[in-house]
Amino acid sequence: MMNIILVPKQEKFIQSQIAKGKYTNIQQGIDAALKLLEKQEQDYQQWFDETPAQVKIGLEKL
Repeated sequence: MMNIILVPKQEKFIQSQIAKGKYTNIQQGIDAALKLLEKQEQDYQQWFDETPAQVKIGLEKL
């Protein structure tokens, strides 16, 4: 288990989301944030992997 310390701004944001009913607790907010971070990393890695091939195709068309 890992302890996570949120800065006041982060905690306030998550608490506001809980108050709006988006999450029922802080853990759900953290889970959602980590899923977004994971998706962002996957998207970047896909872009990074595909870009050289796309550049090569573009250069060949020139």
